[in-house]
Amino acid sequence: MVDVLQVQRAAEQLGSLEARYGGGVVGAALAGKAKWAEGLLRSQASDEVRVALMGAVAQLHRKAASAALDMGRASAGRHHLSRGMELAKAGKHDELLVCLLYTAGRAERHSGDDRSALHLFQLGHSPATAARSWRLLALMEINSAVAWAKLGMRDLAVQSHARACEHFALAQDASADWLGWIDSGEIRAMEGVMWATLSEEERAISALVTSLRHRGDSAPVYSAFSLAELATAHLRNGDINEGVRVGMNAVDLVEPLRSQRARDRLAPLRVAALSSGRQAGDLVHRITLARRR
Repeated sequence: MVDVLQVQRAAEQLGSLEARYGGGVVGAALAGKAKWAEGLLRSQASDEVRVALMGAVAQLHRKAASAALDMGRASAGRHHLSRGMELAKAGKHDELLVCLLYTAGRAERHSGDDRSALHLFQLGHSPATAARSWRLLALMEINSAVAWAKLGMRDLAVQSHARACEHFALAQDASADWLGWIDSGEIRAMEGVMWATLSEEERAISALVTSLRHRGDSAPVYSAFSLAELATAHLRNGDINEGVRVGMNAVDLVEPLRSQRARDRLAPLRVAALSSGRQAGDLVHRITLARRR
């Protein structure tokens, strides 16, 4: 099992660096590790070790996909996702398959294809149920809620949100350690995006503030996403001074990151700032410069 542990450790360590610094810092390393790990699958091993190795390599491909997508490399991201899903299915790693579907859906949502995103999130329900994981069901439901909201289906979005809350309240299951990131901070962040999409800014602000308090500063990439959403909600709500203050904090986080996705997430904030008059002029300027980097 030494090889399995090596692959797991590489995925965990490099994935942590991506969340802190962006996919551009670790993308090449993750792709190289994934190629190296594929070679381990061709070595002699017991059935038990082989199944465990399939899961470890699939997880490494998931991290490599996330890093590639973070830098806007969609083709490379899809390659890693496809191979990861193949290995997760072959090894019957249902939890991992759900996470791969989530990453794929997140990529489609970022590209603007909300129907494809919704389809992928819904596909995750079956393996999440097979894994008996309320936590994963909550993840897929809250992301389905965001997709429904983006498609203009408010009632269906609210229903998915309610189910996500119900599932997460039951998430006392003994989930694997690597699923610890699916916490109240993650659920509340997506809830905030859903309410913001539905133009219910007060609710969005409440959810996003709670999410940021829970997350702390361990994952600047994802904090930058939430800060940008929060600043946008404040500006749309007419809270110009607060929107500018939070928006400046978002740009502060984004500037040193090697994450195209983080820069892309500043685009709606720039639109909201442009509509907010002279008070937001400095914010518009900083966002423009940050997005050129």
